[in-house]
Amino acid sequence: MAEIDFIGRLHTGTKRDYVARVVAHDKAKCAEIAKQWGFDFWDGERHYGYGGYKYDGRWRVVAEAMARHYGLKAGDLRASNVKMTPSGSSYDAKIQNSKFKIQTNLPSGFNVYNSLAAVGVGRVVGLKKTQIEQGIAALESVEGRMTTVDEGQPFEVIVDYAHTPDSYEKLFRELRPVVKGKMIAMFGSAGRRDKTKRPVQGEIAGKYCDEVILTEEDDRDEDGNQILEDIAAGAEKAGKIRGKDLFLTPDRPKAIEFTLSRAKAGDTVLLLGKGHEKTIERDDREDVYDEIAITRQTLKKQSA
Repeated sequence: MAEIDFIGRLHTGTKRDYVARVVAHDKAKCAEIAKQWGFDFWDGERHYGYGGYKYDGRWRVVAEAMARHYGLKAGDLRASNVKMTPSGSSYDAKIQNSKFKIQTNLPSGFNVYNSLAAVGVGRVVGLKKTQIEQGIAALESVEGRMTTVDEGQPFEVIVDYAHTPDSYEKLFRELRPVVKGKMIAMFGSAGRRDKTKRPVQGEIAGKYCDEVILTEEDDRDEDGNQILEDIAAGAEKAGKIRGKDLFLTPDRPKAIEFTLSRAKAGDTVLLLGKGHEKTIERDDREDVYDEIAITRQTLKKQSA
């Protein structure tokens, strides 16, 4: 890190309590570090006070001199006229007298924030308006992060790494209003990890999704069927009924095939938990696994 020449920093949703802890420990050190940055971009809607700080004296002056905020409802750089679909978003961005027409192929609200941050950084480092707009539009996907899989099918298929209750809540809540048909989610929960999150995941999915398919996700040496039962308990608490809108299919490739077979025109399928990973852990071994490739192969097979 010492040999890297930084010109600025970008904060995306840094937690308020984290910022408070850092500065409480050593305000002078934070101020010294801040002086080294050429720009300082903050998500203006997830922070307390200007630049994420509510302090007086020297540190406040340093932060105010450098910080720029971005957001939908607050900030120096703002997005408006946001239009979201399961396959991407478009919006207008404005900072001072500069205006941008942004189109991103990355779905979900958090990618509106991410691309808006990219607009801000691009502007600060001197990119032209066309470079910023075309650059963001040119990014088709980030592997395993809201990756859209399109083989000509009449429904949306998205592969994402989301695997926690918090990420489920954000993802489902943001996609639900823009999904035209059914929202179908397939996922599992890792073995030898936090067991208490399993029913929570199931309940959140059951609340937002029309259909829930449960499958393996790195079971390791745990009983995979018991993991699915733990998740199913939460989905059933949210009102899901086995065999109707809740299904347990332990083998993940078979679960993908089953999930895709349930989708009709206008539906959105979410395959969650593995994302970009290239292996899946079973018992005491790691098997080669590629969710996106398997999904593509399955879609081609089903359309043949």
